Amino acid sequence: MVRITLASLVTLMAAAGMVNAKSTHSRTKGRAFDHILQIWFENQDFDVVAKVPGFANLHKQGILLDNFNAITHPSEPNYVAAAGGDNFGITNDDLYNIPANVSSIFDLLEAKDLTWKVYQEDIPAVGFTGFKAGNYVRKHNPAIIFDSVGLNKTRAANVVG
Repeated sequence: MVRITLASLVTLMAAAGMVNAKSTHSRTKGRAFDHILQIWFENQDFDVVAKVPGFANLHKQGILLDNFNAITHPSEPNYVAAAGGDNFGITNDDLYNIPANVSSIFDLLEAKDLTWKVYQEDIPAVGFTGFKAGNYVRKHNPAIIFDSVGLNKTRAANVVG
């Protein structure tokens, strides 16, 4: 006869519950999230960002977001790698276009019928593809750098201010 302790039974029940756990709001099979946010604090020291009210409030709750990393310096290769999984040999902040046949996170999301949007501080117009305008610089906008987005007006309309 096999003996099952109460702790083992609770663990098995919890594990079984997790295997079948799904979001009740999911529109995509197996999806367990509603939103994913990626926030970049370009050229900001941790001490400055930690004082931003939203992050300070998280810290009071025991959440400290301090494990930020980049693959290189300067900015553009990091943004491209975050969206495309590679920096594609980019080593500076010059004007680049990644060919439309190169896949990005935007392609992967759309292939699963998931929507996406990129919010760009100081962008002068929806889907703007220029290099610089006022405080906006393209190197911080990985979506537009990918021709599959930047040269497609429908997809570029997802890049807003």
